[in-house]
Amino acid sequence: MKNKLAEELKVCLDSRLVNSGDYFVPIKGENFDGHKFIDDAIKAGAAGIIEEEELYKLASEKLSRINPIVIAVTGSVGKSTMCSFISTILLEKHNVCVGKLNTKLGLAVNIMNDLKDNDYFFVAEAGMDKAGELTETGKFLNPDAVVITNISESHMEKLGSLDEIKKAKSEILKTVISGGTVYLNWDCSNIRDIVSEVPNEVTLITYGLLGDAKFDKSSADLLLSVEEDGYETFDEIPFSFIGKHNYLNALGAFAVVDEFGINVVNILNGMKKLKTPNGRLKLIDGIFGSIIVDDTYNSSPASLIGAI
Repeated sequence: MKNKLAEELKVCLDSRLVNSGDYFVPIKGENFDGHKFIDDAIKAGAAGIIEEEELYKLASEKLSRINPIVIAVTGSVGKSTMCSFISTILLEKHNVCVGKLNTKLGLAVNIMNDLKDNDYFFVAEAGMDKAGELTETGKFLNPDAVVITNISESHMEKLGSLDEIKKAKSEILKTVISGGTVYLNWDCSNIRDIVSEVPNEVTLITYGLLGDAKFDKSSADLLLSVEEDGYETFDEIPFSFIGKHNYLNALGAFAVVDEFGINVVNILNGMKKLKTPNGRLKLIDGIFGSIIVDDTYNSSPASLIGAI
């Protein structure tokens, strides 16, 4: 049973979605207590019940055993897009698991259900809506690298002020392993305000389009220049997305994968395949020749401005 729990177990948080052989994890939330649905889960074919803390223990053990390179991505906006960009490029050379369920609980589920023995990278989206949440997620993941895409007023209703949002976002910086790397969007002034929180024992790489970042368009151009038959500049790569902020995400992804030794051919092949996730700056043909910009997924003031 121990080996099954450590290696083969599949978990489910919703009794209505349990498949035969799954282990049901009853969560006590604000509105519902999952323990009230244990009987339903068993009737649906659940093989057993695992409490939340045991789930974290099992997921942590599995993550340690497989030992992938963990890249945690956070930010007020751009997390999912950056995860998509980084993982798409890395997949040109390595097996990659993407953790899309962006809480500690959700990422534990991703690890148990999706992480495979041959995955070399685990790219994890790390979300938050309250102070302390990224500390918990970061300590759970022990990331080799952290990317912060943006800090804006996306969590004002819970945190109350931009200063508190900055503090909450900076928490994850202290969870990077010694010798790890932090990537910061240097075009974001709010991110510049938290740079002092980056630990001394990690490498800081800034990226941006404004010219004073460590990794900018000229850095990308220099890397591209080693490929004789490739594109000569970053601007020449035919991306399948629009928006300045998406080019910034692509540049950040370029910086991340370059640091992990992905060669130029792999980077170019991956970047030509990049697509923005559904609901993020998708162009839809409307009536009378109009164009509808679909940027509806979890929209915020910052992402709306970027879309415009």
